[in-house]
Amino acid sequence: MNILVTGADGQLGRCLKDVREHDKLARKEDVWFFANRHDIDIADKDCVTRYIENHGIGIVINCAAYTNVEKSETDVNAFRANSLGPLYLAQALKPRGGILIHISTDYVYRPFEGWNGAPFKEDEDCGTKGQLPLNSYGITKLMGEMAVKDNKGNYIIIRTSWLYSAYGNNFLKTVREKFLNAGIDETFRFVCDQVGTPTNAYNLASFIYSIVNKYSLRSISILEYVKFKSDVINYSDDGVCSWYDFAMEINDCLNKPNTIAPCYSHEYQTNVKRPAYSVMSKEKIKTDERYLPYVNTVHWKQGVRNVMKRLEI
Repeated sequence: MNILVTGADGQLGRCLKDVREHDKLARKEDVWFFANRHDIDIADKDCVTRYIENHGIGIVINCAAYTNVEKSETDVNAFRANSLGPLYLAQALKPRGGILIHISTDYVYRPFEGWNGAPFKEDEDCGTKGQLPLNSYGITKLMGEMAVKDNKGNYIIIRTSWLYSAYGNNFLKTVREKFLNAGIDETFRFVCDQVGTPTNAYNLASFIYSIVNKYSLRSISILEYVKFKSDVINYSDDGVCSWYDFAMEINDCLNKPNTIAPCYSHEYQTNVKRPAYSVMSKEKIKTDERYLPYVNTVHWKQGVRNVMKRLEI
């Protein structure tokens, strides 16, 4: 099976490469293509079609995305990457009977009429009855999901949240650097009224890799893929925290005497609305026999400590 990872230079793409390289039982017959934005522009339909056809791709793991939430409000490239890209990948795979594993976000969720305050399940009221995501980033990601579904090919959409790793730019690395270089009298303030779940990208990559291995054992044939069932699933580490809690855990790992204080969203200068609550239910992956054997979620604090230890090496 030929497998394409788009956005391979991002933190999830790089974690997938690590998982692949460290798997002693990796299937030799599977050929993995790790492509960055210079190799393939997913918002270019002809480019996508040529790449998938020329390389005989059977599975695409779409990690490519425009993730700058604030710039998404004005930059058309957010729509190109988050909405058009998934559509073109899905369209190119459909005639081949291939599978698109598309990475989405908790920001597609928004409290709706009748919501009881519980973690959001995959079948919640996303994008209907006027319950659009709060910001352009969430809207472009939801549009990408809807395009993939409407294409009616084979897909697994994975919604994740607050992704971080030892790679790239993310909250953990940025805050860690600030704490390490903090002055004696410096005070750091973090929002305490926005809650979700941080997710170690390596944990998500391991889960994705296991799912891919399950389906790469199949030959690409109509008979085999008749049994495939498209799905939308939530994946994050376990537990709930605020950005303030997240920052406190990072500092605890450093064992530094930094002064950290909570603040509220309205005190933080931004033009972007962010959800106060974006906790996702993981009930499906922990009960559905299709995913249960591959679930490797840990508490978010353990995930943070694992990455902090890696950054010390």
